[in-house]
Amino acid sequence: VRLAFDWLDRQEFHRTYDLGCALMAYEALGKGRRPMELIREYAKKLVGTAGNGQRKNGGRWGYPGNHSGADMGWTDLSNTQFAVLGLRAARRCGVKIGSRSLWTRVAQGLIQDQDSYGGFGYRGGEKHSASMTCAGITGLVLCREVLEDVNAEKGVLGKVRVGIKRGFMWLEKNWAIDRAIDYRVKGHNNAVWHYYYMYGLERVCAFTDTARIGDHDWHAEGAKLLVGAQQSPGC
Repeated sequence: VRLAFDWLDRQEFHRTYDLGCALMAYEALGKGRRPMELIREYAKKLVGTAGNGQRKNGGRWGYPGNHSGADMGWTDLSNTQFAVLGLRAARRCGVKIGSRSLWTRVAQGLIQDQDSYGGFGYRGGEKHSASMTCAGITGLVLCREVLEDVNAEKGVLGKVRVGIKRGFMWLEKNWAIDRAIDYRVKGHNNAVWHYYYMYGLERVCAFTDTARIGDHDWHAEGAKLLVGAQQSPGC
């Protein structure tokens, strides 16, 4: 573990996933051992890249930069999820990062992107999927946590709470643990993102202390599937 953090301390991260994951790792390291200056630096980078350089993108994140050379204004919910996870980790380390205005924009962007069924797509307007619905609910839950702390407008908080409830209703209606439901693909089964969906499901249920999705014990069902999928010699 020490060797891994020695390596981590020497890196220069700029991309959203790297920054978010590094901040979560430093939060897990424990009080008194964290490189606070580095945590502040990484958190500021995330705040600075909100909207991927374009104000019209509000509180959404991209890589930052373009996506496969296609779009310099690219943002998506997956990047946004890891940005919010990272900023939340920084706050839990004692770095009060992000203004009330920023967190309000993040929440409003998520609410705007949630479809009429309660689900979320990879980008606003795209068909919904299980992995992105988990990402959207997680984003709303963490926004609620911060917005309650900074006394945000009750109207915004009310919409966030409704969005969380509608997201869980989507998960219950579209429940599956052996596959990732994705309405973008034929058969609505996206095998590529199955484990990413399971990660997102664990995050959102852990953050909300949710034991069951409808009649389903998500942890027991998910653990059984994961243990059963483990290969020799352990991968």
